[in-house]
Amino acid sequence: MVKDLLRRDLKAVRDLIPVPDRAAYSTGLVEMIRSMPEYSDASVILLYCPIGSEPDLMPLAEYAERESKTVAFPVTHFGEMTFCVKDSSSGFRPGAMGIPEPTGEELVCAAKKADVLCVVPALAVDKCGYRIGYGGGYYDRFLSGFAGRSVCAVYPQLFVDSLPVEKHDEPVDAAAVAGDGITRFR
Repeated sequence: MVKDLLRRDLKAVRDLIPVPDRAAYSTGLVEMIRSMPEYSDASVILLYCPIGSEPDLMPLAEYAERESKTVAFPVTHFGEMTFCVKDSSSGFRPGAMGIPEPTGEELVCAAKKADVLCVVPALAVDKCGYRIGYGGGYYDRFLSGFAGRSVCAVYPQLFVDSLPVEKHDEPVDAAAVAGDGITRFR
């Protein structure tokens, strides 16, 4: 209940950021993530399609593909999340809760590989690396067994001192904060 109210408030804060500012922040976030050693060292980038006022990190997919990295996006089935490579000819389709999912069927089994960078969506991230997402727990379940590195990309208004944490919540390794740089937690 507390997290639901917080999600609503955080989404409202994000929605109030002017579109030109969000576009500029998104460009900077892509460059920050590309500058990370974890990005350079990764052979696989796990990304997500932005919805609503989320940072648009899709240019990161284009850069990664040009650098011969595998880029995969989340697909959810029955409460579980896997990652699939996007079919370049057809792109995305509406998935669970209207979130775009790749149309490709090439699964990427990335959870146990160390050379993977997972870009995790978040409404907000706190200064300990805990995030608040949309409440499905998909990324928390995925990150609990993930051997690679993880990063969230957020607008500066959504990098907060602390968030409520529950025992199932999994922190990310780093946050790319628009205008502020990379903050590492582990």
